[in-house]
Amino acid sequence: KKSNKSAMKLLRQEEDVADEFAGYRLLYALVQKNWGDVNKELKVAAAIISAEDRRVHAEKERDGRMSSCRHAQLVVNAMVQCDYHAFFVLYENAPQMSCYLMDFLLNRIRCGAYDRIIAAFRPSISVESIRETLKFRDLEETRQFLKSSGAVFVKESGGAPPFFVDCKVSKNSS
Repeated sequence: KKSNKSAMKLLRQEEDVADEFAGYRLLYALVQKNWGDVNKELKVAAAIISAEDRRVHAEKERDGRMSSCRHAQLVVNAMVQCDYHAFFVLYENAPQMSCYLMDFLLNRIRCGAYDRIIAAFRPSISVESIRETLKFRDLEETRQFLKSSGAVFVKESGGAPPFFVDCKVSKNSS
């Protein structure tokens, strides 16, 4: 009876490892922009998720943990749909070490999100709002990103650091 229990535990560990590394392979293919591998790994992830014991899957969801394959699938969906909000939620809740692979996607997502934000918010948007939306650590890092993206800042009196981006002028300059 004890050997049966330890065999089941070992099997569950193997399933978890397969799930984790399939998720990593999917994220890596996304980082490399290798859409052929993304499609191949999406099929593998779907097979792993469907083969997963429903009870274990429901247990993980209840614990607030998501399988690595499911997480990677949602990251691909967010990237394909240009849903930067969903991407950053997934980034903050990445299982195991997935966030390290997602770090390579940050600049790509932020550049696309910047274009959408500048087009949507007129006449201006605060640098703080952009910092919160694009999950920068601080305002200085946000300003550096905005400068490199061609943002035009609203002039502040007294030489204070810029607090607003002029969306209309920034959109026309990019």
